[in-house]
Amino acid sequence: METKTTVYELRTRMGTFAYTDMQQLVDFCAGHMASAEHSEEEVRAYMSTMLPKLKYWKQRGELK
Repeated sequence: METKTTVYELRTRMGTFAYTDMQQLVDFCAGHMASAEHSEEEVRAYMSTMLPKLKYWKQRGELK
């Protein structure tokens, strides 16, 4: 089984992040995580709640 490696995974392995703007990451996740079970709006709400809790975003001071 072939595994796809995303740009995000490659960048984080190399020590840099592909997203430096939280809203861009929320938009990306909403577009890729939405499904029949979870709408884009639900994914956006979830990610907007969870991302600010992560160390990277806390350090960047992007809490709203």
